[in-house]
Amino acid sequence: MHEHEALKGQMYIKMSVVDDGRVTHFWKSDRFAPCVSMKFSPEMARVIADNPYQGALKDVSFVVKFVSKNKLGKKTTVGHFVIGPDVGGTYGEQWKQALAKSGQQVTKWQSFE
Repeated sequence: MHEHEALKGQMYIKMSVVDDGRVTHFWKSDRFAPCVSMKFSPEMARVIADNPYQGALKDVSFVVKFVSKNKLGKKTTVGHFVIGPDVGGTYGEQWKQALAKSGQQVTKWQSFE
């Protein structure tokens, strides 16, 4: 978090639904100040992705970004990851779990790249 504090801005998480290369829906968390001893309670460290497509997720991906916004309004993407049908690794595993457990929470820590 030291490097995040150096950005001198507040942080937030933004999630976008991308369908066929176009952002169709998005959500932003409340802003928070970064700190070295930042700890997240299970209730606060949760991003819930509502499915606006009523189950049709073949060509849909979720892009999750960790963003800093300074006092002048400049936004800096600190990290991001994509969860979707064409993604491998732990992101792909989470996608498969979400499809297998439709309507249920899938809890997993993910790294921002």
